[in-house]
Amino acid sequence: MAHLIHEADLISAIDKLEDLKPFYRDYIKDRWVKYLIRWDNRAAETKWKHFTLRTIVVIGAVLIPALIGTSALLPLSEDRNKDGIQWFAFGLSLLVGIAAALEELFRFGEIWRDKRAAEELLHCEGWRYMKLVGKYKGKSYDSAFTDFASTVEDMIEHEIKDYFLVTRPKEETNPNLSNG
Repeated sequence: MAHLIHEADLISAIDKLEDLKPFYRDYIKDRWVKYLIRWDNRAAETKWKHFTLRTIVVIGAVLIPALIGTSALLPLSEDRNKDGIQWFAFGLSLLVGIAAALEELFRFGEIWRDKRAAEELLHCEGWRYMKLVGKYKGKSYDSAFTDFASTVEDMIEHEIKDYFLVTRPKEETNPNLSNG
């Protein structure tokens, strides 16, 4: 799994921040780094699952008609080979159906993109703080910390809410559907 975040590098960068109270430093490590790592791991895991399932569907969708076509072209004298090809095509069609259903049910692709986006936004906010740019410009680490911590907590809260929206069944996410 491809990870974009390297915890040791982040900890090292945080430890190099001068004039930062130990409590603030601990918060950044325990909250900001923790969520970066969590979302990076989740993004990498769901990306792998998404691409694995999608690969099964795509390759199977190409192979099934080819297998059926090959089976139809075999002479009657090779019925044993025909049966084997047909059973293989049948099994492959089940695998493709299951893979497509799992992707639809668990929405790994949506979760991967959501977690990667959340991780990147949180990452950017941390680097703005560490470089004292943007809304942190002209401030010390200590004076900018409250704004940084508040922004981080808002981002975490927003991501948790978004996660529940992404993982909610589709029919619940469409406000135009009615029960009557």
